[in-house]
Amino acid sequence: MNFTLFITADCSTCEKVEKNLRMILKSNSRFILHVENIDKENPKNIVIVPALFIEDKLFAYGEVDYYKLTKYVKSTKF
Repeated sequence: MNFTLFITADCSTCEKVEKNLRMILKSNSRFILHVENIDKENPKNIVIVPALFIEDKLFAYGEVDYYKLTKYVKSTKF
């Protein structure tokens, strides 16, 4: 399952979300986290960061609801 987190430089919320995602996702090798800095390239024209996409579908802008994320991941079969 691919997770893509879009961030910008000097974004404390981005850093927090990335850190928490890495902790959550490291428990399963089928989870792959990609972190993209939109200061360099912005293929999805994102204006709010952080933005989390799962399998190329928007899951959340800003703070991530980790309860919702865990529930979603458990209910999805990959």
